Formats: sequence, C-alpha cells, structure tokens
Amino acid sequence: MILQFSFLLMFVGLAVRDVVYKKLVDKIAPESLILIVVVANILVGLVLYAFVFERTKVHQDVMRVMTFQYASLIILSSVVGLMFTYYYYVIITTEKLYFVNFIFSIYPIFIAIAGYYFLNQTISVNELFAMITILIGVIMLNYFKT
Repeated sequence: MILQFSFLLMFVGLAVRDVVYKKLVDKIAPESLILIVVVANILVGLVLYAFVFERTKVHQDVMRVMTFQYASLIILSSVVGLMFTYYYYVIITTEKLYFVNFIFSIYPIFIAIAGYYFLNQTISVNELFAMITILIGVIMLNYFKT
C-alpha cells in the first residue's frame, strides 16, 4: 500500500511539474526554462549532497565510473536528454499538455526494446500486448486529434 501511495504522490508531483512548465513556457523561451531547470537541479543536488547523501559512497561511486567510456556515455546521455527536453518545452508551447504527454507515453516501449537488445531482458507476451495497446492508443489520439 505504501508503494502505491508513493507512486501516486510521484505522479501528482510530475503532473504539477509539467503544468508549471507549461505555464512558464507561455511566459519565457524554452531555452530560458532549460537553464532555470538545470540550475535548480544542480542546487537541489548540492543540498542533497551536503545534507542527505552519504558522501564517502558518492565519492567512491564517482571514482568507479570516471573512465573515458562511462564519462562519454554520461555526457552523451546528458546532451541527448537536454535536446529532447528542449523539444518537449517547444512542443508544449503550441500543443495541449495532456496530448503531448499521451504521445510521450510510448517512451517505455523504447526502453523495453533497448533493454531487450542491450541488456538481454525478456519481454513477455503480456508486456508485448500492453505495448501494442499503448501504440494503438497513441495512433488513435493522432488520428482523432481535435
């Protein structure tokens, strides 16, 4: 029960976050919003580092992944993430917020496919059926868009 309540709180928080972003991109440029969000995330990260996280473990983990390969992948992931975050902000300036997020609901399908190819994870028949259902819903949303 606690897990479900935690997920519910998380989803409410994410919904409020997206509403705030939609209101902000009506007032400021998407580029400005990206910089504001990045700075806010850095500040929150620094506060967590200073007061919550176990610093010794963080230092050990950072040293463990600071190879050229991991650093390159982290930087590439950050660049791609920022590019698509910018694209999301641009899209929500003209489209309805709920519609954009429905379209983005196909994101877990791509995660499942990437997990299958790169991490050797299996996809069950039920999961495949759920992915097809999501795709059909997204296609219907685009087809019947008002």
